[in-house]
Amino acid sequence: RRAGISVLYETEMSGLTQDDSGVVVGVVARDNDETYRIRSKAVILACGGFEANAEMRGKHIGPGWELAKVRGSRHNTGDGHRAAMTIGAQPIGQWDGCHGTPIDIDAPATGDIQVTDQMPRRSYTLGISVNLKGKRFVDEGEGFAEQTFVSMGQAILRQENGIAIQIFDSKARPHLEGRYGGSRKFEADTITQLAEQIGVDAATLAATMDAYNEQAHEGEYHPRELDGRSTNDLKPPKSNWAIRIDKPPFTAFTVTGGITYTYGGLKIDTNSRVLDSGDLPIGGLYAAGEIVGGIFYHNSLRAAGLMHGAVFGKIAGEHAARS
Repeated sequence: RRAGISVLYETEMSGLTQDDSGVVVGVVARDNDETYRIRSKAVILACGGFEANAEMRGKHIGPGWELAKVRGSRHNTGDGHRAAMTIGAQPIGQWDGCHGTPIDIDAPATGDIQVTDQMPRRSYTLGISVNLKGKRFVDEGEGFAEQTFVSMGQAILRQENGIAIQIFDSKARPHLEGRYGGSRKFEADTITQLAEQIGVDAATLAATMDAYNEQAHEGEYHPRELDGRSTNDLKPPKSNWAIRIDKPPFTAFTVTGGITYTYGGLKIDTNSRVLDSGDLPIGGLYAAGEIVGGIFYHNSLRAAGLMHGAVFGKIAGEHAARS
């Protein structure tokens, strides 16, 4: 306000306005009382991805993703994507990709700054993960959790109801992340008793565990080492930390997939100008942050989202101010 900038709360951008030559000259805004137009010399779209839009998640990322819990803002609903593409902006990037992670089943539906960082459940490398049928569905030991939690979150959401159960024995318990301390857990002295508590078929879960233990190894966990202890012909395999789960009590945690941000977005140039289908800049329109596509494919680098948002945000601001 001291800089002469107005901030409008509880106000939604529902569209972009252009002059006769196609230059963006403002936005259509809507609040609780009315819809109106705001004129400007330039517009910067910095309104996030579409992770909080269940319909867009299902359409672009695929079946199951409409069930995902949202780790970020409930306001990141793809409004900027739709408004820009309506006037010819070019989509780019992996629209069926996103940053996800296994999170506690009791996590809030959308991000809560007080608890969101306590919700990930990433010690799955030290146990097995089963679906509601009591069957394994993924290689839990493909790599360190820092390398695989995105694909693990995706794999969970492909299961029935987007739910999985992580199972550990007492050998693994001391190595679990501290964040598990806030979880609702199930504990039993036998796998049959555990199955009854978590609501899966006891015979199937016992068969799953027997098949795993038959090919797993004796030993202790060394979570910061890729120990190469793997199963032989088990499907799916476990490539590391395939240690027998045989020392009670057995503990289970119910998890689902959480989405952090989406990968697909708008194409921009090095000046953060939004490009049309012919790779020409749309006058007066800039973009920065999650709404920009083509940055991530299949996985993401830690903190890279903040970095590219800061870099292109600065560039967009500088060039928009000159327009």
